[in-house]
Amino acid sequence: MPEDIVQRRFGGLATTDLPVPASTTVIARGRQRRRRTRATAALAVATVTALVIASASQLAGARTRTPAPAGHGKAPQTVCPAAPDPALAAELASRLPISRHVIALSPDGTLAYALVSVPGFHGIAEQRVDTGTIVRHIDQLPASDVTVTGALSAGGELIWSAGYSTPGDQGSGSTPMRMWSPRTGVATLEPGHQSGPALSAPVLYANAGKLAAWLQADGRKREIVEANLGTGAVHVVATGYLGPPVFAGDALVWSAASDASGEHAHPVAMNAGEFPAQQRIAVPPALRSASPGALMGPAQGGGWTTPIGLVASNSQAAAYFSASLTELFFSPALTRPARLVLRLTGGANFSPGSLALGGRYLAWSTDSGASYVASLSRLAVATVANGNTDYGSVEGLGGYVLATRTATPKRGTAPIYLLRGSTVYGLSCARR
Repeated sequence: MPEDIVQRRFGGLATTDLPVPASTTVIARGRQRRRRTRATAALAVATVTALVIASASQLAGARTRTPAPAGHGKAPQTVCPAAPDPALAAELASRLPISRHVIALSPDGTLAYALVSVPGFHGIAEQRVDTGTIVRHIDQLPASDVTVTGALSAGGELIWSAGYSTPGDQGSGSTPMRMWSPRTGVATLEPGHQSGPALSAPVLYANAGKLAAWLQADGRKREIVEANLGTGAVHVVATGYLGPPVFAGDALVWSAASDASGEHAHPVAMNAGEFPAQQRIAVPPALRSASPGALMGPAQGGGWTTPIGLVASNSQAAAYFSASLTELFFSPALTRPARLVLRLTGGANFSPGSLALGGRYLAWSTDSGASYVASLSRLAVATVANGNTDYGSVEGLGGYVLATRTATPKRGTAPIYLLRGSTVYGLSCARR
C-alpha cells in the first residue's frame, strides 16, 4: 500500500490563527502556472476505504484538540479522516456519460449545462446527466473555445465565459461573460461603452438568486462587474487594481490595491442587498484575516496570467487558501474569524481555483492531482484521488460535487462522478 496520502500531505494541523505569508511568496511558485486545467479522475472504492482507515489513527494523533461540530462551542475545528461511507463509495463507483466541461447542474441534478463537442456541434448544450443525451443546443461556439466557467442562477439563467486558444498555441484568453435564459435566449453581459474579457469565474448571491458578480478587464483596467440576471442590467461597481469578488452572506467582497504589485491590498465589502452594490459595509470577520495575496487571487508577480480566487464563501461560512498555497483556513460562521484547519507539508500545494464551499461540503485539490471532500458538519475528510496512484479533481456545483479520476496524471478520458452534498455532509470522523 502506498504511504497514506492524507497523513503525508496534511500531517500538520493547527488550532489557532497563524500569520499568512506575504503575497510575494507566490512569485516563487511559478511552476504552478495555469493550474486551472481540470485533472482527469475516478476513484477505486477499495483504495479510498483503505486509505481512510489507515490514516485515521495517524491523523487523529496529530491533532492537539478534539474538534467541535461546526457552530457549536468555542473550540476551533480541525480536519479528521472520514470513516468509510457506503453512500459515498456508491457514488464514486457510478460514472456518468456527460461532458467533462460542465458549467452547472440543475437543482435536482438531472440536467448538466456543459461545453460539448459532437459531430455538427461545438458549444454550450443542455445534457441529461444519466444518459448524456443532448436536450437542447444553447450556443454554438468557435472551435478555439476549449474551456468554460460559469454558474446557473436560481431563476434558470446560465452565465459563462469561455477560454480559447489561438492556432499554433500562440496564446490564449477568455471571452466576455455571456448569459442564456430559457425565456430570452443568449446575450452578452457587458457594461455600456466597454469591452473586455472576464478575468474570474462568476459568483452568485445566495440570498437573491438573480445577482452575479465577476472581475472583468476593460482595456488595462480591472473592474468588478455586477449583473441582475433577471433584467440583464449590468453595472461596474469598482475599478482599479482588484482581486476576484466573492459573495459572503450579504456582503460583496473583493480586494483593492494601490498598485499592480498588490502588496498593500486591503479587503473591501459592499452591501449586496442593494443593486448595484454601492454602500460600503464592514468586511465579514471570517475574511478579515485573509492575506492580500489570497484576496487578490495572486496574479501579481507573474504567478498566473489572470487572477484566480483563493477564497470561497456562501451565506453562512467562508474558507480560503493562504497565498503560499500551503494552508487552508475555515470559518463555519461569517461572524467568526477563520482558523487554520489544514497545513500541507513536504512541498505540496493546494491547486489555485480548486476550493469549493457548498451549503454542506468543502472540497479542494492539490498540485499533485490529489482531491478531497469534507463534511461541513464535522470536517471529516474523504479522499477522492490520492495523487499517488490516481489523479483527479473536484468542483463544486451548487448542491453537488463533480469529481474526476484517472490512473495517469495527464492522459486518458476523464470519467465523471457526481457526489451529492447531502452524502458528503453525512461523513463522520473515523474512530481513533
